[in-house]
Amino acid sequence: MIKKDNKGRFAKGHRGGGRAKGTQNKATRFNKLIEDDIEAVVESIVKDAKNGCNQARKLILDRWLPVPTMQTLQLEQEIEALKVILEDDNGNDSRTA
Repeated sequence: MIKKDNKGRFAKGHRGGGRAKGTQNKATRFNKLIEDDIEAVVESIVKDAKNGCNQARKLILDRWLPVPTMQTLQLEQEIEALKVILEDDNGNDSRTA
């Protein structure tokens, strides 16, 4: 039994809570579970997407081609603005001069 002091804190020498040593989290257990079959699973998802399964298509697009975030779009706009600044009026790239 875990002992606590009169303020409800764990008594000296009695640590509380937490997982037992060596316990794996859910992600580690899941990765070990699918480790041998991951290629077959991906091939199955791709096959379903090619055969018209909208859920498989969405899964592929969401994971492999994510929608750019607002920060990414703002960064791209700033890069384009910098490119314009670097070009002089004659259309030459000032970086090469």
